[in-house]
Amino acid sequence: MGSVGDCYDKMMESFWSRMQVELLDRHRWRTRVELANAIFKYLEI
Repeated sequence: MGSVGDCYDKMMESFWSRMQVELLDRHRWRTRVELANAIFKYLEI
C-alpha cells in the first residue's frame, strides 16, 4: 500500500528522469555554470 504523498513522489521521479533523458544525457558541459544555466533554462520553459 502507498503512503501519503506517494503521488507527488512519483510525479517528481518522472520529472527528473525526463529531464535526464532530454537534457543531461544529450550534452556535455565544460563547467558547472554552463550546466546550471542549462537546467535553469529547462525549468523555465
